[in-house]
Amino acid sequence: MSIFQDSNNVYHLDWDSSPWKPYYNKLTSRYLEEDSGDDTTIKVWCAEEELEGKVFTLTCDTDTVDKLTSVSYPNPAGGPVFNETDDFLTDVVTAHDDRTVKWWYGPGVAMQFPDGTHATTAYTQSTVYTHTIAASDIGEKVYDGGIHCWMKLPHAAQDGGTSPATETDIYSKNIPMEYINSDDFLIVFNSYGHRPIKVSGTNIGLTIQFQYADVLNAETGQFVNATAPIWDDIDIGSTTTDVNTSHMAASLITSGGFDKRENVKSIRFYWYTEDTTGTEAIFHGGQFIRMSLYPVKR
Repeated sequence: MSIFQDSNNVYHLDWDSSPWKPYYNKLTSRYLEEDSGDDTTIKVWCAEEELEGKVFTLTCDTDTVDKLTSVSYPNPAGGPVFNETDDFLTDVVTAHDDRTVKWWYGPGVAMQFPDGTHATTAYTQSTVYTHTIAASDIGEKVYDGGIHCWMKLPHAAQDGGTSPATETDIYSKNIPMEYINSDDFLIVFNSYGHRPIKVSGTNIGLTIQFQYADVLNAETGQFVNATAPIWDDIDIGSTTTDVNTSHMAASLITSGGFDKRENVKSIRFYWYTEDTTGTEAIFHGGQFIRMSLYPVKR
C-alpha cells in the first residue's frame, strides 16, 4: 500500500496515484523558518505516515506574484534528487492559514502562507526552506468508514492517446470491492482542499470518469468506460460554479446509475483535460488531490 508504488519519484510521468487506504493520518502542521533568503515564515502540513524521514526542499521567489518555484527531495536519503520546477503562484486571498485550502505539493505534504503574507512583497530573492518530516509530524490513524488515495492532476491535454507519457490521463488504483460491492457510495473530489494552479487558456476543465471490468484485479486494457462521466469538463478552479470554496466536489454514485454495475468485479476511475476547441488551460505540474469514497448502505 505504498504511496511510492508507481515510482519513488512522485513528480515522474509514471506516478499517477497512491493505493486506497481504509484510514487516514490526522493532519498535523507547524511553522517553518527559512534556511536562506528573506525572513518569511511558512506553514507546512503532513498527512502521510510513509513520509517520515523525507526531506523536502522548497524554494520561493519574487515575481509579478510571489511564488513557490520548485520542490525537491532525495530518495533514498543521499540518492538522486527528485524535483518539480513548475511554478505555484501564491495568492493574497488563497492558501493562507486562516483558510482550509493548501498547496499539496506532494502526496500528503502541503504548505500555506501565514495570514497577512503579501502576494507581491513577501520575497525579494530566492528563499529556501527545508521541510524534514519528523515522527511528531505523523498524526494518528483515523478510521472514518471511507477509503482514501492521492492522485496527480493531468499535466497535458488529452490527445487521443498518441502521447501517453505526457500525463494526459491519470488513473486511480483499483477500488477495493469489499468497500463498495453493490452499495451506493459518495465520491469526494479534493477532500483535503488543494488550491489548483493552471496556466492561462480559453478552456478550463477536468473530466472524471469511472471504468469497470468483469474480471478481478483488472489491468489496463481490460477496463471499459462507464457510459457517462461523473463530472464532465468542470472548472475545478471556479468556486462559484463547479466546486465549493475549498475546491471540493461530491457526488452520490448509485447502483442504478452505474451501467453494468451488477456484473462489475473491478472499478477504477480516471481524469483528464479534454483537448477541445481553443487553447486548454493546463494544470501546473506536481499537484496532488486527495480522493475519498464512502459507502452508503441501502
